Amino acid sequence: MCKYNDISNIPAKLFFDILETKNYDLLEPNENEIAENIFTKIYDDYFVKSDNVEAKQFLLLTKEIAFLNYKIESLNTILIFLFYNELTKDILEDYCNAIKKGFDIEIDLSKPISEEIKRLLTEDLQWLKNELVLKTNELKSYSNLEAPIQQSYYDKIVNLCACAPPNFQIKPEITLLEFIQIEKAVSRYNLELQKHKK
Repeated sequence: MCKYNDISNIPAKLFFDILETKNYDLLEPNENEIAENIFTKIYDDYFVKSDNVEAKQFLLLTKEIAFLNYKIESLNTILIFLFYNELTKDILEDYCNAIKKGFDIEIDLSKPISEEIKRLLTEDLQWLKNELVLKTNELKSYSNLEAPIQQSYYDKIVNLCACAPPNFQIKPEITLLEFIQIEKAVSRYNLELQKHKK
């Protein structure tokens, strides 16, 4: 198992170093592990635990896009199979019921199946592709946002200390989970200060 595989055991400084350098081998993976995949999981957890609304939306969009791609490929494969194969009425009904259940798409068996499949390929499948384009464009809009100025890990610690309550000390050797908790606590502290100043 990779030495650092979770936000609770990866040092925060190491996380931000990997984020900056893209040197995933710093995670000290085993031979059969893909360090980039492990880091992606840690990175996703970081955003989820940070309560960053934009990051959560970004993750949700990536999942929706992956699901839409899967849905389009699956439906396309099934429809091509149905188009080129002679099936018994019972098997055809089973496929149509599965398509209804899985894709919420009706196939009218009173019409010729080839015409229904052509309709599905030109209409329903196109709706899914349009939805995929919309989600992809929305995801690109997140990617096109101006990137924040990269800060070193120690700059982040200094900024947190500057915004923290008096006499609050942050040791630099903390895990990423501790960093997230401190970041959230300092943010709550500053929100409370703003409320009291009004």
